[in-house]
Amino acid sequence: MSERNLSLDFFKLIFSLMVVGIHVRIFEDVNITLNFFLVEGVFRIAVPFFIIVNGYYYHSLTRTQKLSWFRRVFGLYIFWSVLFSIYWFDLDKPLLTMFNVFFGYYHLWYVVSVFLCGVTFYLINVFKFNNASMFFLFLYAVGCTIQYYFSLYNTSFSLVVEGKDNTYWLYRNFVFFSLPFFYLGAFIKNYTVNVKVNLSFLSKFILISLGLFFLEVTVNYLNSASRGGDMYFSLIFVAPLLFLFSLNLRMISNFKFLGLLSSGIYFVHPFFIMTYRKVFDFDTSQLYFFSLLSSVVITLVLIEINKKLKFIL
Repeated sequence: MSERNLSLDFFKLIFSLMVVGIHVRIFEDVNITLNFFLVEGVFRIAVPFFIIVNGYYYHSLTRTQKLSWFRRVFGLYIFWSVLFSIYWFDLDKPLLTMFNVFFGYYHLWYVVSVFLCGVTFYLINVFKFNNASMFFLFLYAVGCTIQYYFSLYNTSFSLVVEGKDNTYWLYRNFVFFSLPFFYLGAFIKNYTVNVKVNLSFLSKFILISLGLFFLEVTVNYLNSASRGGDMYFSLIFVAPLLFLFSLNLRMISNFKFLGLLSSGIYFVHPFFIMTYRKVFDFDTSQLYFFSLLSSVVITLVLIEINKKLKFIL
């Protein structure tokens, strides 16, 4: 059994709980301001963190292992896409159906995006290029700029595909969003593999980056108090610094449960959110609690199934 960094798995579990909070907008019925600063602010660290983790471990794989990684991620996508097809497969909406096939339905966009990052890094050795870091930072800055443009200045524009607004795909995509964070994970693996980071020193940078992050969230709140966005300029600093912090806590174990639990919660929770919204009149806090509880219960079953079918978690 391979060794795992439990501190990373713990952070992943916390962030998976935040993803559920995003999708139910957990504090919307409690306090609009609180909801904005958490759901549209802090919780948005989650997905960049996940992508950095993927980039970090992908970069340590051999070329043969990367081919196995592709098969596993592809199988993961097919499995969950088929399970969720009852929500997105619609012959009366062929364009939207094809959009969901190639870009991923709901939360499954993340799997497609990470897969494409892996393909890109498989075909191109980015570390051969002297200005790779600046290039990926530039990509992320472009994505943030596009988001701010549409959320603050051109709010009337929308990319609607057969009744569904997909404007966010213009910026929260594999090029502008995922590639930069995937690169950061690979960069950390490539250059800090034998470096022990001083956690006290690192904590100071984390506090500074979080200060900048909350400043940016506040600016967003003052300009558009109803909804924020997926991308913040400061996330490009916050997410990798938190990853470095969790990585250097070095809680090594063979215990895989936390990692599998976080994956299961991420993949299964939309089913319960959408089902409970139709059946019950829950407020957002109740919806969060029962969706999360149900997701944990089902994940415990999936963990057992995953012992035989390795592609589901």
